[in-house]
Amino acid sequence: MRRRFGLHVVLAYVQLYSRDFDALRRSLDQMAAQQDTLQPSERYTVLLLQGGLALQLDNTDAAAALLPQLWEPPADADGFVWHARANVVSWLLTTRGEYDLARRVLEETAARAEAPRSGQLGRCIQAMSLAREGRIMQACRIVREVMEEAERFGAGYVGLACMAAGQLADALYELNETEAACQLLEPRIGVLERVSLPEVVLRACLVLSGAHWLAGRRAQALACLDRLEAYAGRYGLERLLAEALALRVRRHLQQGETERANVALERLRALAAGNAAGGEQRA
Repeated sequence: MRRRFGLHVVLAYVQLYSRDFDALRRSLDQMAAQQDTLQPSERYTVLLLQGGLALQLDNTDAAAALLPQLWEPPADADGFVWHARANVVSWLLTTRGEYDLARRVLEETAARAEAPRSGQLGRCIQAMSLAREGRIMQACRIVREVMEEAERFGAGYVGLACMAAGQLADALYELNETEAACQLLEPRIGVLERVSLPEVVLRACLVLSGAHWLAGRRAQALACLDRLEAYAGRYGLERLLAEALALRVRRHLQQGETERANVALERLRALAAGNAAGGEQRA
């Protein structure tokens, strides 16, 4: 399989989607070793995989460094490549607050290439950009449509359905429909962890924890933070770990548990110190 570039690409995408990141890194290293013999479209495919890996690891700096090379696909790019490029580029632009440009990338791709699953993922990214601009109702309508469509397509789209459900729950929470958000997330959170980008998992765990907390279910709310910490630790996602710890500090203080709040705060300080030291070394 690794001797044939096309098959190796398929394997690499399976590794990406199954979150087998160590294996994906090895595949990317092997592909990079062939750079001199690859066609422009093949080199572009490697860049897309590198961008996808960076976003799955919440490393937006690494993804941003690839943006200039990802901006113009090769002339012979097929529909899958166009949609993969749109998803990586538009997600990165959304994280940077460039919402109009992110939506323009998605719209141009939708007009050029047909790929139902990738197109629906693009609509989820579009909805996230709208939600970040405060256009909650419009975002809610888009992800509800995506969720319903994906559920009709069956098991092959379950991951996309869960991602859309996570975003819909986030929107409902912002609209104070907290129990509806909880009902959407509770049966899906395990699958959502396995198939969604870190930002979606972060928001889903925080929304589920917040919904339980507002309903007076304190143990379940803290268990969601345990879950988020475990997910962050599994993939080395320090931003997500920091978010979980910061909310944990607040929750313990709200319950008058000063000692437990201090334990969480010390962990947060250690995380910050480690990042500061790493930044100095890189500088």
